[in-house]
Order: sequence, then structure tokens, then C-alpha cells
Amino acid sequence: MGKLSDDKKEALEMTAHKIGRILNGDAEYKDSWLNIIGYIRLVEVTLVLKMFRATLMLLVSLWILTGHLEALHLSHLPCLSKCLRLVEVP
Repeated sequence: MGKLSDDKKEALEMTAHKIGRILNGDAEYKDSWLNIIGYIRLVEVTLVLKMFRATLMLLVSLWILTGHLEALHLSHLPCLSKCLRLVEVP
């Protein structure tokens, strides 16, 4: 089994904590359920951003390897660079 990153470990620990509160307290307390959804959603967003970044990097690599850089105009580079910075994840 792979090592969990800190963000995933924290999300699982907080989810377990909230489940414990639900089991031992008020199962009708909406915030506990919403918090669980939020912790898991943060992991989902991180995974999607990593996948998007990998896909973007693959496309650029394919353009370079296939010699189709003319499809990637130099004016696109600042935008591409900005996109890559926006999807930086831990």
C-alpha cells in the first residue's frame, strides 16, 4: 500500500473524527455530514488537478515530440505557463 500524502491522511482522520461524532452524538446534525463531504471533496479536487496537470504536460510533450509546435503558437506560452501554475498541487 502506498504512503498517504499529508492532505489525504488529514482528510481521512477528520472524516473518522466526524463519523465518531455522528455515531456518539446527534446523527441529525447536518454540519457533521457536510464536513465529511467537504474533506473528501478536497481530496477529489486535488486528484483531478493532478490528472489535469499530467494531461496538459502530456499534450505539450506530444506537440514537442511530433514536431507540431506550430500548433502551439508562442503567444500561447504565457497562458500555458499560467495554467500549469494554477494546477500545482502538493
